Amino acid sequence: MKRTALGLALCFAAAPLSARADVWTDWGNVSEISSGWAQDSMAVTTTAIPPNTGCPVTNVYATDPADPGHDLYHATLMTAFAMNRQVQILLHGCVYQKPLIIAVSIR
Repeated sequence: MKRTALGLALCFAAAPLSARADVWTDWGNVSEISSGWAQDSMAVTTTAIPPNTGCPVTNVYATDPADPGHDLYHATLMTAFAMNRQVQILLHGCVYQKPLIIAVSIR
């Protein structure tokens, strides 16, 4: 019984995250990168105006260490920062109260 209740609670807790639509940021330069604190994650700030994602923190985006693509996002973002290239970031839901990065484009 307790497992069923916990399972249902987790399903309902995750529902708002999956209900949010994906949103692309505008093109902008990476202005700040922070590594995760005891996590294989990254927080990123860009010069683009942040889109409305519904997350508590709006001007910093983050990767999730559970996401199988997070290493590629990190490499792309660090390359863009080092080369002063613009990025466009695809966001979906929230992680660490920040918009979750699920894809990165560089130009």
